[in-house]
Amino acid sequence: LEEGIRTTANGFLSDEFRWYSLQAAKTISSVTSFVGSNTLISTYGRLNYSYDNRYLFTVTVRRDGSSRFGSGNKWGTFPSGAVAWKISEEDFFGGDGILSDLKLRASYGITGNQEIGNLNSITTLGASSNGYIVGGQRITIVLPEQYANPDLKWEETSQFDIGLNFGLFGQKVYGSIDYYRKETSDLLLRIAVPSPSVVSTQIANVGSVENKGIELELGA
Repeated sequence: LEEGIRTTANGFLSDEFRWYSLQAAKTISSVTSFVGSNTLISTYGRLNYSYDNRYLFTVTVRRDGSSRFGSGNKWGTFPSGAVAWKISEEDFFGGDGILSDLKLRASYGITGNQEIGNLNSITTLGASSNGYIVGGQRITIVLPEQYANPDLKWEETSQFDIGLNFGLFGQKVYGSIDYYRKETSDLLLRIAVPSPSVVSTQIANVGSVENKGIELELGA
């Protein structure tokens, strides 16, 4: 649950007057209040398997439901998996030379993002008295603060990694080299609403972005 009051005040005689002394301001230009809540339900399962301490497997499935999305898009399923081969545990790996440890690994997974406001999938209304004067009196009217977007859904990020861990000179020197590729789709972004409209922007699933590269690490 989130609730609060926002106000803008100007013209304090001294900086010693703080948020608990708003009455000391010369002008109070705006006062707004809000209340909201959201629900996140999650289930999670993981399976780990190791064969002879050489071949390692991990499978994970996560199922999340968020009240922040439209009625048909509240739930998302986010699987992931990883495999590893400890080459240094094989009989053919001597380990007596410079190279003392070696492990090859790969992973792929999908994660979800629901970090938006609590009410972006529905229309919300608010009171406004800015700029509306009738008979010389400023009146308060009710206007949309945002338009409904029932198609809002989870932003998803998928990532693939493949890498190699190594140790040298009996693990006195160690490091890793990784290649990764990460793609985020259905980005949750605020976009402009075409005029004429009393609402200027709206949250929507738009666009995608991709990152990829190579990472090197070396330590001693």
